Amino acid sequence: MKNPSKQVAIVVPLSTRPGLTTEEQISLRHLRHHLGHYDTFMIHPESLPGSHEGITMLPFSDRYFGSARNHNFLMVSPHFYRTFRDYRFILIYHLDSLVFCDQLTGWCEQNYDYIAPPWIPYAGASYEGMDIENHCGNGGFSLRKVQSFLRVLRILHRPRPTLDYLRRILRRRKRLEDKRSEDVFWGIEAPKIDPSFRVAPFDAALRFAFECNPGLCFETNNRQMPFGCHAWNRYDRSFWEPFLLPQKTEQETAS
Repeated sequence: MKNPSKQVAIVVPLSTRPGLTTEEQISLRHLRHHLGHYDTFMIHPESLPGSHEGITMLPFSDRYFGSARNHNFLMVSPHFYRTFRDYRFILIYHLDSLVFCDQLTGWCEQNYDYIAPPWIPYAGASYEGMDIENHCGNGGFSLRKVQSFLRVLRILHRPRPTLDYLRRILRRRKRLEDKRSEDVFWGIEAPKIDPSFRVAPFDAALRFAFECNPGLCFETNNRQMPFGCHAWNRYDRSFWEPFLLPQKTEQETAS
């Protein structure tokens, strides 16, 4: 497989709804304002074409849309990552994310295979007994090294005849069927499959992005804002409102 020729692309998964909600438009506004000069792709169901100025639209099978479980399967699909094999990294940017500055190249230079906002203890979050607290992290705003993800998937699907191996693979595939577990798979399971797979440690993940309990994240991060965040409108929206861009920035007006 050839070496990637480009550094990073931004990938924005869309839903099965036509158009964007007001809050999704806010997320897209932040993306355009701070990271608008990077190659950006929107992935959408084949049956729901659309267009956004300056963004490349990429259709995928409808079976990958419409539910968290369907999206989970897309995020563990070799086909998905091969689509971006010309890039070293992809930034997954769900439209409930925000970005506050352009640190993207700098985070790529950290050369983690996976970095995302960490899961932290929070009364409103349910991890269903999974041992993931203080680990990296939620996939909705995450930087992924394409070749490393493909390597893990090749190992995962490599046939080995031992019964113990088959049992372990079945357990891992069962985890993938859980609607929340594609990011649990990449953050927790992938390093067990491939020990060279580098997941960012908690302190780096926290500098990268916040998710639930942003006030606590802010204090833990030495009162410093992160590069971005995920689920801003779900967890303590009032914390983020002072940092939201106005409806029309100067850059948007000029364009």
